[in-house]
Amino acid sequence: MNTLCMSKNFNWDILLTLIKQRLVVPVLGTGLIFVKNSGKESISLQEHVAKAMSKKLNCDYQGEGLNSLISRNRENLLMFGLLKSTFNELSLSDLDLDPLFKLAKIFDFKYFVNTSFDGVLEETLKLVRCITESDDIQVLNHSLNPEAKPKDFGQNTLATVFNVFGNVKSKSGFARTNDEMMEYLLALQNEKVQTIKLKEAIEGKNLLFIGNEFDTWFYRFFIRILSDESLSMSETARFMVDHRDDQNFKDFNAEMKCDIYSSDSDGNNTISFINELYEKWEAFSLDYKPAEYEGSIYLCVQSEDKDAVLPLVNSLKKAGVEVVINEFEKTDFIYNEKIAEKKIKSCKLFVPVISENSLSNPVPEILKEWKMAELRHLYFEDEGEDSFIKPLVLDKELLKDERIPKSFKDNTLLNSDRNFQLRDLLLSLNRLKVK
Repeated sequence: MNTLCMSKNFNWDILLTLIKQRLVVPVLGTGLIFVKNSGKESISLQEHVAKAMSKKLNCDYQGEGLNSLISRNRENLLMFGLLKSTFNELSLSDLDLDPLFKLAKIFDFKYFVNTSFDGVLEETLKLVRCITESDDIQVLNHSLNPEAKPKDFGQNTLATVFNVFGNVKSKSGFARTNDEMMEYLLALQNEKVQTIKLKEAIEGKNLLFIGNEFDTWFYRFFIRILSDESLSMSETARFMVDHRDDQNFKDFNAEMKCDIYSSDSDGNNTISFINELYEKWEAFSLDYKPAEYEGSIYLCVQSEDKDAVLPLVNSLKKAGVEVVINEFEKTDFIYNEKIAEKKIKSCKLFVPVISENSLSNPVPEILKEWKMAELRHLYFEDEGEDSFIKPLVLDKELLKDERIPKSFKDNTLLNSDRNFQLRDLLLSLNRLKVK
């Protein structure tokens, strides 16, 4: 697992490079939204609403979070009607939106996972990014209602927000108590349109958690279900930014092998991080040169054929293409089928290296990966579409070999002449150039 530690000694270049490559998805919480307080220090939106609700319900405010207040008074029939009206009483002008404004201005963030149900994030994104009437921010509100369907999922939107606990302004509902938050969390495992789109958006991405004020036990479940992979087997990084300094949270981060970002200045650690991130991102963007090609080529090759494809691999890397090589030895080794399947699902091109070795005496993992690629082709590519499978046949005499899977033969076989292999692969990647 590649885990990066957030601290004052943190290597910002790593994080900024991942952001520029659009490989980071922010997971934003309630700790980023504040209500202006007449010259006094701003208070969080959640605290403001909790205090206002306590006054309206004529109950003591005990300093607990909004969800706990709701749980304590859930038998009061006025509770949920007052909750919506209290949020509606506030306008954007009442809020200190500087943290969200800065995150919205980092245009390399295309997808946002939002754990707050107040709807402020999408409104801020609209203010920052939408200039013309045709500009749009896509919002997907997770719901326990099976009938709730999102609008058409737009590929050309300026940003997409996934409200994983729903939205107070949505008719499809939202999570109002800790118990309901758990139900929403468990429902992320359902195969609904919203959850499928969420999984597609964060597949292979690095998650940046900012201002989420969950208990550590809930954080553990949240990260596990959101990332849809074992915490110990993840190949992506998780960045944690939080203002808490208690021992339980330190122990949690130690177990996750991740330190909390530490600011040199006093004050809110989360806000300090956002200010520093925005400043560094602006400076980094001036000098950053994007890769010519986006995505990776997955090369499935048996160990005996490694030398035959090394010149091609080196040429691809020199051209700025990411190449993932799954080289199989005929000796005992640890093979993680789930990780391999994830890489094959997310790669832009799958290149199975076909030789007499791979046809007559293949290691079992070669055949498994061929089958994974065939299934992706069968279920996710339209007939006549240029396939992501680009078989590389090392020997011309094997081009008509009956042992080659039919689905491979139906696709464009790479020219066995090495002078054309690089050209053919780069031509297949032309449509993926970053604009």
